[in-house]
Amino acid sequence: MLTFRTAKEKSTSPGKNDSKAPFPFPPEKVPESENANTHFGVVMPDRVPEAPDRPTISMATESSVYVTWIPRANGGSPITAFRVEYRRQARNADWAVAADNISPLKLSVEVRTLEPGSTYRFRVVALNTRPVAGPHITSTDAVSDTQIMLRWTYTPSSNNNTPIQGFYIYYRPTDSDNDSDYKRDVVEGNKQWHLIGQLQPETSYDIKMQCFNDGGESEYSNVMICETKARQAPGAPRENPITPPGPYPRPPAQAGGCCT
Repeated sequence: MLTFRTAKEKSTSPGKNDSKAPFPFPPEKVPESENANTHFGVVMPDRVPEAPDRPTISMATESSVYVTWIPRANGGSPITAFRVEYRRQARNADWAVAADNISPLKLSVEVRTLEPGSTYRFRVVALNTRPVAGPHITSTDAVSDTQIMLRWTYTPSSNNNTPIQGFYIYYRPTDSDNDSDYKRDVVEGNKQWHLIGQLQPETSYDIKMQCFNDGGESEYSNVMICETKARQAPGAPRENPITPPGPYPRPPAQAGGCCT
């Protein structure tokens, strides 16, 4: 992130050199919480592209500048686009998008329609196809001695609307501290429920999730704990089967006789 001041409007005073670019102001002090795991103020979780190096700003006109940058590590998945953002050097000013979906082969853009004589801050964000934010588990319900119904929500906008292919569901007994004990179910598509089966009776399970696509997996969701029901005694009536959320196809119509 870099702070830069545009040129003032051209003056008719003789002898003034209008082509001289203004001296860049030093970046304002960034709060400590914003510095952690950042590159010039752009927070990037692990395994996603690092923010490019400090951008270089050069004057184009009195109301526009060129922003140039150098990419850094891509987080294990190829960078698919860059985004350039800017904001006025003022308290509580919001970041605005100057250019989006910039080709990964393009490392410079012109930012226009700036106010002459004003100071701006610029930053560049690198994007790839890997989802970052995971789903959120909303409920877990023990439906029998061997089954748990899991429901979750997923917000595509949390991942810049990056397409996903499905979800990974991980579960292990709560009294285990070994990651190798996690079992994984795969749910493809945008379904937001899953019935975990073949569990042990009266056993508490840790349950967590990820979403995934060809670029990789997201961060883990929240962890929920749920305990299966007690084992049914021999001869006890079976509980009604669980009907997962719909929609469901209608059963085919049955042919029947006709009476007169």
